[in-house]
Amino acid sequence: KQASKQASKQASKQASKPLLTVFLLLFCLAACSGEGDLEIIYFLYTKEATSFFYTVSGGLNHGLVIQKTGEFWSWGRGNHGRLGDGTNTNRDRPKKIEGSKSYKAISGGGAHSLAITKTGELYAWGANPDGQLGDGTNESRNRPTRIGTNKNWKNISAGTSHSLAITEAGELYTWGWNHYGQLCDGTGVARNTLTRIVTDKNWKAVSAGSDHSLAITETGELYACGGNSKGQLGDGTTAHRNTLTRIGTDKNYKAISAGGGHSLAITETGELYAWGMNNYGELGNGTTADQHRPTRIGTDKNYKAISAGTYHSLAITKTGELYAWGANNKGQLGDGTTVNKHRPTRIGTATNWKAISGGAAHSLAVKKNSEPFVYAWGANNHGQLGGSTTNRRSATPAKTQALVSNK
Repeated sequence: KQASKQASKQASKQASKPLLTVFLLLFCLAACSGEGDLEIIYFLYTKEATSFFYTVSGGLNHGLVIQKTGEFWSWGRGNHGRLGDGTNTNRDRPKKIEGSKSYKAISGGGAHSLAITKTGELYAWGANPDGQLGDGTNESRNRPTRIGTNKNWKNISAGTSHSLAITEAGELYTWGWNHYGQLCDGTGVARNTLTRIVTDKNWKAVSAGSDHSLAITETGELYACGGNSKGQLGDGTTAHRNTLTRIGTDKNYKAISAGGGHSLAITETGELYAWGMNNYGELGNGTTADQHRPTRIGTDKNYKAISAGTYHSLAITKTGELYAWGANNKGQLGDGTTVNKHRPTRIGTATNWKAISGGAAHSLAVKKNSEPFVYAWGANNHGQLGGSTTNRRSATPAKTQALVSNK
């Protein structure tokens, strides 16, 4: 009887544990139009919908995703080693990086990638001509390379050719390309080692764009530095800044995203702001005129996540709806067309979107645990949609069919 009770107790205990094994399946449905458009989705499957967690990041022309186990998968353009698989080869379907550490955060940049392990270590790989890996050299790396010896990193962002990071103590570090002052260090000199930006602020989040940088403090203040030819810093001018510049007087920013030449932000109350370049309607204010200061977009107060691609923008509401706007020449908005949109446009009818990431001309998104999928759409010229073909594009997020191998 006692043995039976113990066995029952153990079985119950095991059943309550999250299932750590996650299988990544990729299905590819060639429901093609006359132009050969391909709809792609990455399917992460587990027996328990709530038993895993992962993050997704779209680089300029590549994609990255982390399993709950901490292993990461990569796909898309592979030159300079940005996929971290030991090669410089494009991959048109996700490949698990063997021997990868237990990662908790990942960020894809122009041709390099950054990651933080669950123990707080920083890794980098990919292109390195401007020192954007931070390893003290200018040599590209095709495998994740440990950067420094610190074990207290909490936030990272990879830009086109520069990198930003914040420690658990709220310290800000920058490195890489610095032509426009995007390292915020008061110079225009590139750096191949991590440089601390000494301030009296406690930093909460950072975002690296093509040539500018955004940061918010723990108290919700917004700062920016770097290129500003389109007003992407938000200080009311088009003058470049090589030191951190306070943007406005508000103290309620909670999320930021720097794109090609525009910027996005969300306030604590869920309001959406945008500024900078607006050639394709990427600000979402109904015009194509640049804005040099943060501009309120619409009247809604229910945004919870944002991502600025090169010329397009993505957002998720608190009710799980997906919106997109801006350039759409490759179908990167996901609305089934290739027509630019100048205002946030609802994508599909789903209300369980969880996370988003915009690349150069493609987009990635995942749904909540009840539907553990990763969707991809837009340009696919380098395999960045993760399918078994390099057909030109997909104009809608959709499920695919064809099991992914790890070859």
